[in-house]
Amino acid sequence: MTTPVVLITGSSSGIGRSLCWEFHHQGFRVIATARRRETLSEFSAAGIMTLTLDVTQPEQIQQVLVTLRQQQIPLDILVNNAGYGLFGPLMDLSSTAIAQQFTTNVFAPLQLVQAIAPLMKAQGSGLILNVASISSVLTTPFAGAYCGSKAALRALSSALRMEL
Repeated sequence: MTTPVVLITGSSSGIGRSLCWEFHHQGFRVIATARRRETLSEFSAAGIMTLTLDVTQPEQIQQVLVTLRQQQIPLDILVNNAGYGLFGPLMDLSSTAIAQQFTTNVFAPLQLVQAIAPLMKAQGSGLILNVASISSVLTTPFAGAYCGSKAALRALSSALRMEL
């Protein structure tokens, strides 16, 4: 039996970092990713594979796929965890800042799913986890952009669950 492989985005801190360690301790082969690979040095020291991945950069998504193909690494689990919170009154946030919030928290995970799901389908199995937030159902003031992005991710995840 082969060791299951999990790729986790946003691994440099918080939930992503904790998931990397937990999957590693459970015996999974972990691929930790982050915008700045140097933030993942403790994983490298533990024998965990690390890759640079800014989820908002399609060419970096493609490079990760190339690396997986070249090293013949089948992907069993994708954890779309990368994201951030944009906070402040919606009236004061620029459309550019709000667009970046949605690019990171909504469109990037969808791009990763669109890139990786066909590989999982071809191998006959796979699991995709999109990390949302309680803020996707409980909207709070001064967090409208973040809440909206997580609600969108939750809705897309529900649709993907049915479609895939």
